[in-house]
Amino acid sequence: MTEKHKSPSPSKDKAVDKKKKLKHEQHKNKKKQTTSSKEKAHRHRHKHSNSNNSLQTHHEDESTVTINEQQKNYKIGMLGDSGVGKASLCVEFTKSRKVRASRPSAYDPTDERRFYQILQIEDESVSVQIINNSGQEMMSAVEDIYYSKCLGFLLIFAVDDRESFHNATTRHFEKILRVKDAEDNEDIPHNIPIILVGNKADVDPTQRKVSKEEAIQFCNRKFLKYIETSTFEQVNIYEAFEMIVREIIESNFIEGMKSKLKDQDKYISSRSSRNKHTCNIL
Repeated sequence: MTEKHKSPSPSKDKAVDKKKKLKHEQHKNKKKQTTSSKEKAHRHRHKHSNSNNSLQTHHEDESTVTINEQQKNYKIGMLGDSGVGKASLCVEFTKSRKVRASRPSAYDPTDERRFYQILQIEDESVSVQIINNSGQEMMSAVEDIYYSKCLGFLLIFAVDDRESFHNATTRHFEKILRVKDAEDNEDIPHNIPIILVGNKADVDPTQRKVSKEEAIQFCNRKFLKYIETSTFEQVNIYEAFEMIVREIIESNFIEGMKSKLKDQDKYISSRSSRNKHTCNIL
């Protein structure tokens, strides 16, 4: 007896197709979820890595702006009339700074976060902190306190401004002597590191009001050094600050030697005094 082949019913075929489609969709969804999880994990790792990198970079950046506590820090006072280019000199000097420079929008002489820069002197790196005056008489009392802490000074005038030279060589110079308790004696050096700076040296010679010779003559009388700068042409800016730091180092060395000599004199004097009161029995 021959069995007849029964063809599957259409409803059964539809059920099978539906089941296959469902399995296929489930497989696709599962694959998507796996891929999504991997992507999330990758993104998380990448984000975490970036976060670490940014923290590291931030830390490295911070290390470049933090002054080493063991590093010598020299406070430099800048004095001069308004408009002679003191702020411009500071900005140009700190343009390639290794440490953060801070210049408040409003002048505040009590703000210790002024201008900073690192200078390489011989084999030693030193940090320079610049205190810039306001040019206003009403701030004089407050400024005196901060200038008294400075180890050296840049006395600024503009070569095309006669009045600024007069004020630099009288009022501002006298202020330095006052805050450092020094006397203006042309016969005895005051031992305060001071550099007279003639700024705006790029001006047309016909516009110049103060000659280099006149400035040098004043410096010779007052035991100062002289340098001319130009922020417009980038001339002698770094050199001016390097010069004053070297003057400070030399001054400290001289003062150190004087102190040692005084100590030696005291020691010799005390020994001589003891020997006078000693009775030698033969």
